[in-house]
Amino acid sequence: MQQYVGGLYLYVTVLMALLNVCVNPFIYATKYDVVKKKLKKLVLRGQVSPSDAQAPDDKRAPNK
Repeated sequence: MQQYVGGLYLYVTVLMALLNVCVNPFIYATKYDVVKKKLKKLVLRGQVSPSDAQAPDDKRAPNK
């Protein structure tokens, strides 16, 4: 019985981790406007340049 409980615990833990990996992109896409804009640009145009990937509040100089 103890082996079954250990196997069940492992199965549930791995399942939760996989679900988290699958759901996270949708959470970020709905929560953050920057991600929405970049995802929309990626889908509509098929590419995002490295300078577009910078967050707008990033203080570094843009890539040229």
